[in-house]
Amino acid sequence: MKKNWYLNKSNKYNKNKKQINLLLTSLAFFSIFLLSVSFVSAVEFEMKSEYKQGEALLAKLSGQFTKTPAEGIIEFFRGHVRIGMDHEVAKIGEDFYIFASLIGKKPDNYSVVIDDIKYRHQGEMIEEPLTKNFTIVEEFADFSINKGFISTKDDFTITVDNLKDNSIDLSLQVSTVSGNEGGLKEYEEGEEYIISVLPGEKTIDFELGSDVRSSIKNIKLKSVNQNYTIPLSIFVDSEKEVSEGKITAFDIAPTELDLTMPTNSNLTKKVYIYNTGTAKLSDVEVSLSESLKPYFQLSEDTFGQILPEDNANFDLKIVSGGEQSFSGKMNVVTAEGVSDSIKVSLKIEEGYEPKQTEQQQDITTDETCEEAGGKVCVGEEECDGEYIFAKNQFCCIGTCSEPGQSSYGKLIGWAIVLVIIAAVAWFFFKKYKKPSKPVDLLKIASGKKSFKNAGKKTDKK
Repeated sequence: MKKNWYLNKSNKYNKNKKQINLLLTSLAFFSIFLLSVSFVSAVEFEMKSEYKQGEALLAKLSGQFTKTPAEGIIEFFRGHVRIGMDHEVAKIGEDFYIFASLIGKKPDNYSVVIDDIKYRHQGEMIEEPLTKNFTIVEEFADFSINKGFISTKDDFTITVDNLKDNSIDLSLQVSTVSGNEGGLKEYEEGEEYIISVLPGEKTIDFELGSDVRSSIKNIKLKSVNQNYTIPLSIFVDSEKEVSEGKITAFDIAPTELDLTMPTNSNLTKKVYIYNTGTAKLSDVEVSLSESLKPYFQLSEDTFGQILPEDNANFDLKIVSGGEQSFSGKMNVVTAEGVSDSIKVSLKIEEGYEPKQTEQQQDITTDETCEEAGGKVCVGEEECDGEYIFAKNQFCCIGTCSEPGQSSYGKLIGWAIVLVIIAAVAWFFFKKYKKPSKPVDLLKIASGKKSFKNAGKKTDKK
């Protein structure tokens, strides 16, 4: 009996030990996962790690840049030696693309470094360069291309270079990433087209159709051993859209910036340009008054296009100096001739302590205002909740009301109305009420006397 008790006790101990070990193992893996997540870069830098000789290098960068790769310095290295390499960089949609031809580059270890850029990670500003290593191998590519991305409002071409000694067949497919489908005359979406290419170069022509609309597409060129995906951004001529009844309009949010800062400090504010019309906005330029330029910096000042129901946004970085106050304007103008501006005021005070609301980061969302459960305040209406930067509008999460109106004010208003109604009712009641019959005290007294005498006569009988 005693032996069984020890066995049960031992089994129970071993079982608990296994559970503890399992728990510790799970915690260890979870800790490693958290550490790995926390060190993931806020910028995604996508490109191949291995290229064939003659192949075209295509890279894609996504992230919250305040100083973009288009503004930075892009350098290429062979081993540790910097080399010259023709390259291009452009923004298509929300992403940045880098294109470089590797024709003439020998097999070796290479790297691309993007310096002098700034981007956000977990609320902090990062100014470290981005680096990607890649290798060029001995094998030759099937073909190369002369463009890694295309941004156009007109017909365009892509030149492919067959690096083989024999003819090759290329597969061509077109797909839409955002915006309207279709628009390329000879290449329908969802279809595969075979193009035969002799050794050397061949130019592929693309003609825009009459039904073309602003959109972002992918053109995929593929051989047996190789493929390229080329992003295409199409800008439709604004005159064509206007002739079809399109409306060109936009809003700037916030509608005014009235800032107060302590001396020798930094502040960053988010500014959105919302396309509120039905036509796309093209070649959007942002500028500041001369009085603001010494203290204000724009993370971006040009945008290729802003589609309807969409936005472009940038950071406005403010660096304060000594005590002073000044104001100016931020101006936005488009290629269509539409312009608007907002007033920007800055007061710099020594010893000023920012309020908690001033230190909070701007709230942004990829949802529309309706999807986020908000409303768009119009005219002079004010939001009694908080504003967020939604995808399509500067959005109020709360109630929109006229200036000075509030739930308390509404209660007072209704109370005043009720008092007026009560006063009017009392006036009419007093004026038209039928007067009561006056009381005749002598008659009442006389009646009592008769009653007493009548009682006495009855007693005598």
